[in-house]
Amino acid sequence: MKLKTRFLSAVLATALAVGLLTTGVSAAVFNRIRTYTPGQFTDVATNAWYASSIKDAYELGLMSGTGDTTFSPSGIFTVAESLALAARMHNIYHGGNGTLPNTSPDWRQNAINYCLSNGIIREGQFDSYVRSATRAEMAGIVAAALPDSEWNAINSVKELPDVSTSTESSAAIFKLYNAGVFTGSDVYGMFQPYASITRSEVAAIAARCADPALRKTLHLLPLSQRQAPEIIDASHKMSNGLMLFQDSGTKRYGYIDGSGTVRISAKYAEAKDFSYGYAPVLDNSTRKWGLIDTSGDGLKVPASYLSMTHIGYGVFTAQDSNGYAIVVNGALQTKSVYPEVKTNGVYIFARCKTSNSYAYDIYDMTGSKLGHFDGEISWKTGSPLLAVKSGNKWALAVGKRAVTDYLYDSIELYENATLALLKNGSMRGLAGENGIVKGCDLGDRTTYYDINGGYALTWDDATGMNLVVDATGWTSEPFENVLNWGSAKVEDNSDKGVVFAYGYGMVVIDKTTGKVYTPVEMHHNNDKPKYALMEDGTCYLGDGTRCTEFTLCGNNACATYCVNGKYGLVRKDEQFDTQVVVQPVCNTPEEAQNAYGYYKIDKENGKPVVTYGNEASGFSADQGIHYYKNNIYYDQIKAVGEDYYACLYNTTWYLVHA
Repeated sequence: MKLKTRFLSAVLATALAVGLLTTGVSAAVFNRIRTYTPGQFTDVATNAWYASSIKDAYELGLMSGTGDTTFSPSGIFTVAESLALAARMHNIYHGGNGTLPNTSPDWRQNAINYCLSNGIIREGQFDSYVRSATRAEMAGIVAAALPDSEWNAINSVKELPDVSTSTESSAAIFKLYNAGVFTGSDVYGMFQPYASITRSEVAAIAARCADPALRKTLHLLPLSQRQAPEIIDASHKMSNGLMLFQDSGTKRYGYIDGSGTVRISAKYAEAKDFSYGYAPVLDNSTRKWGLIDTSGDGLKVPASYLSMTHIGYGVFTAQDSNGYAIVVNGALQTKSVYPEVKTNGVYIFARCKTSNSYAYDIYDMTGSKLGHFDGEISWKTGSPLLAVKSGNKWALAVGKRAVTDYLYDSIELYENATLALLKNGSMRGLAGENGIVKGCDLGDRTTYYDINGGYALTWDDATGMNLVVDATGWTSEPFENVLNWGSAKVEDNSDKGVVFAYGYGMVVIDKTTGKVYTPVEMHHNNDKPKYALMEDGTCYLGDGTRCTEFTLCGNNACATYCVNGKYGLVRKDEQFDTQVVVQPVCNTPEEAQNAYGYYKIDKENGKPVVTYGNEASGFSADQGIHYYKNNIYYDQIKAVGEDYYACLYNTTWYLVHA
């Protein structure tokens, strides 16, 4: 493949092995409380890049193995696990021994409660605690785990290829780069904010944060030194910092990075885009599929399969003539024996070859088998709850463990929820991971309007009023159904408690006292709340975010909002809902506006442009406006992943970062 460079500045997106939790404090705070013996974890080679980090994290009491003799260095880290690590480090920093208060029977809820009560996270910050955490989420958790005074800057990083002020947790990301905790994966400091993270990467960051002597001094090259590479094929996606290309001479496939450098040579007969750090490739000689990682250093799964497919959340299936095998973290976990494999991001479901079409083996997201189940089963994305059937009745289960009896005509599950609706005839009830919710058995209440996350909106027959219930049996005070509910929407992004948007209205419920607050002023359109002004002067966005200021911009298309003294920006969509486009990380409303802008449509040299803030450098596909940057107007543009765009200039495509 022939590569050229041209006149534009652009950016690359490659994977970053960084991550997550910890905090950079005085080394004296963290003591070594146990001894790590080489070979203690059989899956940690002594010459592996992460071996010393795992040793440090283990001896400091920050991480343990997944078993007595295993660490699972390639295993993904979930949101709940990241919160548990952050809580442990916060506890140690403030004089504890890393043991969290037992506020709940569930370890995840203990960690969540600790992080909420100590201001590490806010209520409703995450849509699910059981899914894998992103690097941006990890950065936010890390930076909040300790005071700002513990993140002493040893670097001066002001720009990164794939992080802007609109990136989630951008302020935290830059803070940890400047503290020498994050380093990036190339000379420009690539971060990859929305990728997941492995246990080995967590260990490396934990060790670096606990011992400031391990932090890194950075000498990143300025982004202005990068130029947009010419690309051959604009139909593929930039993912994990690499983009598929086809060599114009040999017609074989390889991968380039955002600078146009060939990172994996064009040697495959066919290939697919990277997902979660791995990509299926078709061997040119065997004509079979295998799996590679971003290093391109050999096959992680041999090229001996009829197909190799990413089914979501980093899980691949490898098919041969006998069926499908499960591949997790680039490694085969099973033989090719299953006629079908699916995942919901919490479990992997492998249907078995039996006369019973509803026989399943169930695995966790590391590929460890949880058990076998004979019977019909249903699930929802992001939820740890399963509905399982025996005979003609259903029970609720978590993994292979049933948490209710087989008593129900049907069970309704919800995405990313830890509550389920039980049904028997006209009767309804609620259950969660610990079984029936107190006060919500069949017949206790008759109506449930909505279930979202760990909350349900119910009707109390005794008072003829509404209540909010969570999985522990906690209830709010009753409140009147004074407005048309329409479609109720449960939110949990408020530091006061739970927010319910419904019909033309909204209520805010204090989770500690159960007190219900109704707005004194409501702005809505098309039956959907836009924002609500409360009696105490605070304001809630339609998604439940609590802010102390909400000010429409001059063009009435955006509004700035303030959370904890920092400003963000929301933009109204066609239904006038509020959509956060800049996180609350800016120091002034003007800074938030300039970070995104969407101000005016104009023309320069007779061609349309969109002005973002003070810089003309964006495009709107909806209005047919072409990309403009460095005085170049492109004839066509395609989004190709990770904030990259393929831009057509005359007859040549160029790879450009937004």
